[in-house]
Amino acid sequence: MSPRLDKVVYYLRKSFRDPELIVPFIKQQIVSRYLDLKCKIHKENLDSQLDLINNIREEDEFLLIVLDACRYDVLNDVVEDYFPQSKAKPVYNKARNTFEWGKNVWGNGLYTCKYISGAVPINSKELDFEADGFESLYDGYVPAEHLLNLRDAWAEAWDEDLGIAPPEPITEIALEEGEDRMVVHYFQPHAPYIGEEQELGYTEGKDALPNKGKPADKMIWDKVKSGEISDEKLRELYRLNLYRVLKSVEELVEKVNHDNIVITADHGEALGECGIYEHPENLNHPKVRVVPWVEVN
Repeated sequence: MSPRLDKVVYYLRKSFRDPELIVPFIKQQIVSRYLDLKCKIHKENLDSQLDLINNIREEDEFLLIVLDACRYDVLNDVVEDYFPQSKAKPVYNKARNTFEWGKNVWGNGLYTCKYISGAVPINSKELDFEADGFESLYDGYVPAEHLLNLRDAWAEAWDEDLGIAPPEPITEIALEEGEDRMVVHYFQPHAPYIGEEQELGYTEGKDALPNKGKPADKMIWDKVKSGEISDEKLRELYRLNLYRVLKSVEELVEKVNHDNIVITADHGEALGECGIYEHPENLNHPKVRVVPWVEVN
């Protein structure tokens, strides 16, 4: 029996025991099938991000800039403000989260390009995510076994007050390295939101986050789902976070001399469309699967 069918049978049995669950279950299945169909259409009609990355990895010189959880539509609205001669195009991504992206994009070979990671899941050692239930997301993938020139910039740049590695020191590290073949992976615009208006996603005291490797955005999503943060406010926070990282990316691009510079994302982000938030590991969503591809001119 497939995992999806197992899940359907489980919820059907649960619904029969509690009839009030039947309607929400049916709605969930309709939404899931609708989103699957939308993703299938995008996959058939858009360029594959993986194919494009494979092409750029063949170049003698490249700078691949990865914005974590960056949506195509939001970046498309503002990319010309930062890079006036460049256009964003939508591409279909093979992953729904950073763990999956690492395995699918960087898990099928040995890569010697410099990988500067501002995102904790792409790390030079196996972190212990068992306490948070993340170990299954790697599905046996160990980044450092494939990325042979990986630098844990997230650890060097960690800001205890923000609960994350902000973009500015990631740019400094990238400029310090200055290698011909380089990937620079920023954690923004992924939550927590550290733009002009901040929502840090942790509290003081025993429930405090940040801790390196912990989900520093958990409390933000709790607030969104409880209605404390509206969808409108969520999208504003997301945009402000994107502006902060783009300003830092702009500085990086101005100071390097690479022939091939591309901005893309490891996955996108659902901000309330069809009642979905974040980037669920078990659900296809077009706002997660469709990511930007910007060839910077």
